[in-house]
Amino acid sequence: MNAGTARSELRNAPWWHKPALWWPLVVHKAGLAAAWGELSDQDWEAIAIHEIRSVAWDYWQGNSLYGNPFHPRALVHLDGVADAVMQQPEWELEVRDPRVTKHLTPDGVRALYRAEVERLQSVATDPVMLTHDGPSAIFARTKPGLRELVVQHKASGLRAAFYYGREQAGWVMSKTYSIDSIDSERIETESTRGFSWETYVGLGIGMNLYAHAAEVLPEVRWADKSISPTGKAVRRKLHDLDPWRWHLKECGCSTEWESLTSSDTSTRHTEPT
Repeated sequence: MNAGTARSELRNAPWWHKPALWWPLVVHKAGLAAAWGELSDQDWEAIAIHEIRSVAWDYWQGNSLYGNPFHPRALVHLDGVADAVMQQPEWELEVRDPRVTKHLTPDGVRALYRAEVERLQSVATDPVMLTHDGPSAIFARTKPGLRELVVQHKASGLRAAFYYGREQAGWVMSKTYSIDSIDSERIETESTRGFSWETYVGLGIGMNLYAHAAEVLPEVRWADKSISPTGKAVRRKLHDLDPWRWHLKECGCSTEWESLTSSDTSTRHTEPT
């Protein structure tokens, strides 16, 4: 991305996407000064939150903590994250500017951390889901007759594609960055397409996407093709809720899952193979 394109994206993007957009301008020094002049106080605050987010994720990994650092339950670690930010050498900041560093005081970090937790919760709990159901364009030649249901959480942009119609069980792809948005009001660029996944993972949106698909297609069952730790965790929760609908490779019922009935609630569903 050149500096002109980066400036244009930065100018037109919602403020919560701007932390993902200013980095190309750091690389393209010629466009940096002009772009900085276009940022509002809220934009500088968003960049400060980006700095806090980076430290928070490092803190999570360093302390072997699980989940999203900005989930409400993560507030018990607020003081630890604030201390970690204070210990961060200024030269490690991606943007060393007084309009950013003025927010990075102990009280400032705590206030921004709490505000970000509240913001993400307001997004994650928004109930609006979008759907599009039709023949699969991606697999039109290799799997004729396959259908694709895309379910998208409007507020976050997270989405999943549910493929069904050819076999006894359907399957799911939940990589937001690999699925086109079905929200005509959502503006995504090459720089921001996968940004929402990194921000909202672990806030319960994925479970809601799957639950909505189950409401739209109540007769379809879904095979387990999950690979990532996040995907496996979601699948495990889904299987616990409805073992007939949601296959789990790690469950004791996996080899006979196709023959299960919707009324089967045997305790073997919690026994790993």
